[in-house]
Amino acid sequence: MIVLLAATSVETSFWRSALPQRSELPGGFCAFLGEVGGQELVLVLTGVGKANAASACTVALMTYRPALVINFGCAGAFPQTELALGDLVLATEEIFGDEGVATSDAFLGLEKLGLQLLERQAPPLFNRLTLSKAWVSKASGALSATSSRRRCQWRSGPVVTVSTGSGNRAASDNLWHRTGALCENMEGSAIALICRRFGIDMVEIRGISNWTGDRDPAAWDLPAACSAAEDACNSFIAHISCQEPSL
Repeated sequence: MIVLLAATSVETSFWRSALPQRSELPGGFCAFLGEVGGQELVLVLTGVGKANAASACTVALMTYRPALVINFGCAGAFPQTELALGDLVLATEEIFGDEGVATSDAFLGLEKLGLQLLERQAPPLFNRLTLSKAWVSKASGALSATSSRRRCQWRSGPVVTVSTGSGNRAASDNLWHRTGALCENMEGSAIALICRRFGIDMVEIRGISNWTGDRDPAAWDLPAACSAAEDACNSFIAHISCQEPSL
């Protein structure tokens, strides 16, 4: 069993049509179940933001006990990365971008505050959660194939999760310099943390819908980003279903 998690219906048109059985989960979350290429899948719509994502992920993991979680959807790329609309990002680590204290001089993350996200974790877990290198390696081939087919580029690297998006250039530059992330989203780090608590691996795939900085919705391309992310997920699942049928 693989659990797919995405925030909104806009990001999931392919998977909602491919998974015909609909189910209501505790907390009012909606799930879509079925098999694709012999692989048992369930898609859960989390809703927007870290609180929704953490709640939905917890319910999904307790209900289905999956072998793997795939979080996908759109994201805003930092201009410094030179990613284009419709490009793909594979997360190597997730960063909590807001957890800390903003002072007049600097942002103090959880490590500087001495606050761990998980107790009894070695090494201590603060704002950054490294994702499984083995699964990142397995997903790389699928993203490479998808980017070649779609004639877009893909990158792997850190991704940052925020509650407040970077809607002006100063905020965008500050967050990029602080984190070195390729793009920002609003759910990924919360899902990564819940997966870590349950001992389940997570893969995160993002399609670039816009650039961070001065907000200009007219310049966005949500359809391209959502299609790219779903396409890459499909390629990844097809690959691992052949390699690891026990999922």
